[in-house]
Amino acid sequence: MKRVRTAAYWIAPLLFCLVLYRQGLKSWFLLDDFSLLRLDSQVHGWHDFWKALFAPIAQGTIRPWSERVPFMAFYALFGLRALPFRAWVFLTQFANLILIASLTRRVTGSAVAGFWAPILWIASSGMYWVMSWTAIYAHVQCSFFLLLAFHFLLRFIETGRSRYNVCQWAVFLLGFGALEINVVYPALAACYTLLCARPYFRRTLPLFVPSVAFAVLHTIAVPKPSSGVYAKVFDFSVLRTLWTYWQWALGPSQLSMVVLLPSWTVILGTAGLTAAVAGFALRRTWRGDWLPLFFLLWFGITIAPVLLLRNHVIEYYLTIPTIGLAMLGGWGLACAWQAGWAWKTVAVAAAAAYFAASLPVASVGTKYWYDLSRGAKTMVLGVVRAHQLHPNKVILLSGMDSSLFWTAFFHRPFLLFDTPDVYLVPGSESRIEPHPELGKVDGYVFSAPATAQGLERGQVVIYKIAGGALQDITGAYGLPVGYMLDVADPRAAAQLVEGWYGVEYDAWRWTKRKFSVLLHPPDGAAQRGALLQLAFTAPDAVISKLQSISLSAAVDGVALHPQAYTHAGEFVYSSDVPAKLLTGETVKVEFTLDKALLPSNRDLRELGVIVTRVGFRTR
Repeated sequence: MKRVRTAAYWIAPLLFCLVLYRQGLKSWFLLDDFSLLRLDSQVHGWHDFWKALFAPIAQGTIRPWSERVPFMAFYALFGLRALPFRAWVFLTQFANLILIASLTRRVTGSAVAGFWAPILWIASSGMYWVMSWTAIYAHVQCSFFLLLAFHFLLRFIETGRSRYNVCQWAVFLLGFGALEINVVYPALAACYTLLCARPYFRRTLPLFVPSVAFAVLHTIAVPKPSSGVYAKVFDFSVLRTLWTYWQWALGPSQLSMVVLLPSWTVILGTAGLTAAVAGFALRRTWRGDWLPLFFLLWFGITIAPVLLLRNHVIEYYLTIPTIGLAMLGGWGLACAWQAGWAWKTVAVAAAAAYFAASLPVASVGTKYWYDLSRGAKTMVLGVVRAHQLHPNKVILLSGMDSSLFWTAFFHRPFLLFDTPDVYLVPGSESRIEPHPELGKVDGYVFSAPATAQGLERGQVVIYKIAGGALQDITGAYGLPVGYMLDVADPRAAAQLVEGWYGVEYDAWRWTKRKFSVLLHPPDGAAQRGALLQLAFTAPDAVISKLQSISLSAAVDGVALHPQAYTHAGEFVYSSDVPAKLLTGETVKVEFTLDKALLPSNRDLRELGVIVTRVGFRTR
C-alpha cells in the first residue's frame, strides 16, 4: 500500500500534465518549426554539420541541444511525423515535474509542498505555449538543466561530496547549449547558499566566471539588434514589463483574454493573490525562514534577462520564472494546512482563484494551438499532394486567413519538399492582417497579370483552403477572355488593382476618385478594337453635393474621351478603344473622376461612384 501511495505521489503531477495538455501532444508543426526542420537538408558533410549545430540563427541564438540536435535527429528519423517530437517535449517536462517535486520536498522538508509545487507550475496560464509549440522546447530543456544543476548543489550541501559539485558544474555548462537564460544559474546558486546554506556561498562564486564569459562572447559574436521586437530598451519600462509578467504569472489577467470579465474581478483577483504570496513570504521571513525569499528571487532572477525586451513581452518567457512561484505556492499550502482555520481558508481561496484563472486559459490556449497546427498540416500536406498531381505548375492558394498565414505559410514550409512555387492568389493581402515587424505579405502573393496569363496557358492551378482539405477550384476561378467583370464576384478581386472598396450587399463596390482594373481584351480586339464599358451608379448623395461629375478613362496610359453626368442615376460609361491598344493579353484600365466626396464624420472614405460591372465588348 505504501508503494502505491509513493507511486501515486510522483505520477499524479505527470497525469495531470498529460490530461491538461493532451491536445498539445497531438499538435503539428508551426512557425519557427519549419526553419529548424530545414536544418537537416543543409548538412552534406562534417563542416555543414558543425555549422548547422553552432552557427547563429534566428535572433542570433546558438542552442545546439534544444533546437538543432532534436530537430535534425527527429526529422532524419521520423520526417514530418510530429508525435515523436511532441513526446520528447512531454518526457522532458515530466522530468522537470519530478525534479520540482523532489527539490521542493528537499528544501522545505514537506511532502505536501513537494506534491503541490509541480501541479501549480504545470497549471500556470502561459504553460500551454511550450506544451503546444515545439520550437520553444529550449525553455523546457533549460528548465531541466537549471533544476538538475540545483539538485546537485543541494546534494553537495547535504553530503559535502565533491562529485556532486562536479556534476553541478557539468550540468550548468551543458545548459549554455539549451538557452541563454542559463547564465543566471550562478545567481540562483549564490542566493540560495547565502540565504539558506551560507558556508557554501563562496563555493558558488566561481560559477559566475563561465556566465560572464558567455555573456561577453555572445555579445561580441552575435550583436543584438538596435530596433525591432528584440531590441533591448534600457529605461524604466522594465518595471511595467515586470508588472505585466507578474500579473500573467498569477493568472486572473490572462483569464480575461478568454472569458469576458469585469475589470474589477481581474484587479481583485490579482491583488488578492499578490497579497497571499507577499503575506506568506513576509510572515515566514519574519520568523527567520529565508526560503520564501529565495523562491521570489528565483522568479526575479530568471525573468530579469527578458525585461529589457519591451517590444517582445510574451507568455512563454514565464516557463522558468514560475518555477519559483510554484515552489513558494506549494510551501505556502503546506504551511497553511498546519496552521489555524484562518490560514487554511486563505490558502484554499488563493489556490481556488489560481486554478480557476489558469486552467481555462491552459485549456483554451492548447486547443487554439492544436487547431492552428492541424490547419497547417492540412495546408502543407495538401500542397505536397497538389505538387505531385501538377509537378510543373505554380500552385496558388485561396481562402488564406491571417492566423494560418503568419503561423505556417509565411515560413515557407513547402521548401521541405522542394516545392518553391507556392503563392497566394491576387488580392489575398487585403485579407491578411499586416505585421511589419515580422515581414511583408506582398512577396507571397502572385500578381494578377501573371495569374491571368498562367491560367490561360495552363501553367497555374488554384486550390481553396476549405474545411479539412484543399479543393481544386482552377476551373471555377479562371475568368473567360472578354468577360464583363462582376466586381462583387470574389473571382474578380484579383483584377481590381487599386481604388476599390469592399463588396456591399453582394452586388457592388464603391470606388475612390481614381480606380483601376486589369482586363482581358476579347478575341479579335487586336484587329477590330473593342468597346470599354463601365456600369455604375451616381448616387444622390454624390450629385447633390458635387452638382456634376466627369468620368474619364485611360487604357495602358492612353486617354479616352471623358463623359459628364449632371444628375443621379444608373449609367454605362462607353468608349471605343483602338485596336493598337489591345494587343496584349491584359491591359490596365484607369478611371478618373474629376471630383469625389471627401471623408466626413459619417463616412471616413473618399467616395466616387458605385460600380457593378466593367469590361470590354466587341463591336
